[in-house]
Amino acid sequence: RLEALRLGDPVDDTELTLVTHGGQRLHMDITSLVIDYEGTTAVLTVLRDVTEKREMEEALRQSETQYRLITENMSDLVCMLEPDGTVRYASPSHLHVLGYTPSFYEGKNTLDFIHPRDVASTRQTLQTITAASPLTLEFRHAHDDGRWIWLETKIQAIYSDAGTLLHYLTVTREIMQRKVVEKQLRHLAYHDTLTDLPNRRYFLAYLDESLSRIEEEAEALAILSLDLDRFKLINDTLGHDIGDELLRQLANRLTHVLRKQDVIARFGGDEFIVLIRYNDPIAPHRVAEKVLAALEQPWQIETHEFVTTSSIGIACCDGATTSKQLLKRADLALYEAKSNGRNGYAVYEDR
Repeated sequence: RLEALRLGDPVDDTELTLVTHGGQRLHMDITSLVIDYEGTTAVLTVLRDVTEKREMEEALRQSETQYRLITENMSDLVCMLEPDGTVRYASPSHLHVLGYTPSFYEGKNTLDFIHPRDVASTRQTLQTITAASPLTLEFRHAHDDGRWIWLETKIQAIYSDAGTLLHYLTVTREIMQRKVVEKQLRHLAYHDTLTDLPNRRYFLAYLDESLSRIEEEAEALAILSLDLDRFKLINDTLGHDIGDELLRQLANRLTHVLRKQDVIARFGGDEFIVLIRYNDPIAPHRVAEKVLAALEQPWQIETHEFVTTSSIGIACCDGATTSKQLLKRADLALYEAKSNGRNGYAVYEDR
C-alpha cells in the first residue's frame, strides 16, 4: 500500500489485524491518503477499531436467536430485509440514531428512506450480493428530523440449503464524523497548509484536464509563474514567522485581484502560479500588470512595514503544448523577467 501511494496510485480502504501488547487481536479499518504537508509529501493514515463490529457480524451468522439478543443491546443498526428490500426486523438502536421506532420500519421498503441520488446504486448492489461476498455500502438515510445521515452498511445475503435467497442481514453505523474527516483529508491532499490555496498536485491535475479540452474551449489559456523578489532576504532579516505571514497576505491579495474563475496555486516557498482563460490577446499582459501593482502595495505585518516587488513569467498555450512544456516556458519567462531587473514580467516567445 505504501509503495502504491508513493507511486501516486489510488488504494482502497482495507482492514488488518493488530495485536496489542497484551495479546488481544484488534480488527482495524485503514484509510490512507497522500498529502502535501508543508511542502513535503506524506502519507496520512486513519485507523478505526471495528473489532466489536466484526465480532457482532460473526455472532449474527451463527444464530438468529443470538442475533436478536445482541441487536437488542448494541448501538449499530441491525436489519433483516426481504429480498425486495422490505424490512422484516429493525433493531431498537434505530430510534436513537435515526429517530424512527423499529416498528415504523417493519413492512416498509428500506429504499424508501434512502436519498434519491443513492437509491439506484443501492438497488444495483443488492442484486449483486452473494453468500460468499458480503458487500459494504455508503449512502444517505433520512432522519426523523428531516436531515440526511450518512450510513455505512455491511450487507450479508442469507441463502437456504437449496440456494434460494431467504433474506439480507445488514449491520449499519452512522459515519457523519468520518465523512467530515474524509472531506478534510481531501482538502489537505490538494491544498497548501500555509495559504489554503490549491497546491502543486491540484494545479497539475487541473492543468492537464484543461489542456485535454483546449480544442473544445472558446477561450485561450495562459499560466503566470510569479515570486517575490529577494524573499529570502525578508526571511533572513525579519524571521520566518514574518515570511509566512507575508505569504498568507500575498495569497489573499492574489485572490482578491484575480477573478474567481482564475486558478491560483502555491508551488512552494514564495513560488505561485496562476491559470487564466481569455479572449483578448493582451489580457495576460493586463493581468500581470494588475498583479504587479497589487504586490507593490506596502505590507503591514506586526510592527514591520515594508514594500516588495515581484517578477512574473507568462506562457500562453498554443494548442499543442503539454503541461510540462507550458510550466517550463513560464519558468523561462520568469527567469527572463528577473534578468531584466526584476519588478516586471516577461512573456515566453519561441525563439
